[in-house]
Amino acid sequence: MPSLFPESIDVPLFPLPGVVLFPGSVLPLRVFEPRYRKLLEDVLPSHRFIAMAHLKDPSETADIVPGSAPPAVHAILGVGKIVAHEPQPDGTSNIALLGQARCRIEREIPHQPYRIAALTTLHDQAGKSPAEQQMVVLARSEMMKVANGLIARTLDEGAGKKLQAALKEREDAGAVVDLLASMYVHPPGLRQALLESLDILERIRLLHAVMEKLAGQLDPKPPPLRYNHDDYSMN
Repeated sequence: MPSLFPESIDVPLFPLPGVVLFPGSVLPLRVFEPRYRKLLEDVLPSHRFIAMAHLKDPSETADIVPGSAPPAVHAILGVGKIVAHEPQPDGTSNIALLGQARCRIEREIPHQPYRIAALTTLHDQAGKSPAEQQMVVLARSEMMKVANGLIARTLDEGAGKKLQAALKEREDAGAVVDLLASMYVHPPGLRQALLESLDILERIRLLHAVMEKLAGQLDPKPPPLRYNHDDYSMN
């Protein structure tokens, strides 16, 4: 992901149940609550970053009840940058976030009407010895065999070529895993586990296992998925 992303930064939190944003993936959102309209108003003229925080308790909502503690969120989250903004006549907005980095919440900064957190940027960890690097290469190759099969079975030809091209653009294995995970991993708990995994080999192996299971569950001819990585043409 962008190397110029700050090592530490204060970013507004957008807590949502079941939403995990990976670096390099695109997340469309509809912003309608007054507090998040204010958030949008504040970040659009500045850094345009929003931290998507996954709620720890899926039964909770992101609502802040007066006089009570705000809902707990996972400490590791994805930060996205607003790359498309479409204001609506009723005051709501449609936006698209492009994932920029994994970050860890160090502390929350008192703020109203929305939450702000002081974040530290996290970096992938890969083995430095030749043997460890070779393990990553081999694990990535085996994972891609499964991924290529899934792409062929779940995307139409045009979308498949777009995704394959996007994967080839990503030189490091961590970015490849993140893009595939954003497409093929749906349970929020698994997505959060992949987001929190900084060890590249561990992340590859986890995604490989998830995709193998998914491939085994597919019908012979499932309906095609859409690959929407660059499908954000809002103004």
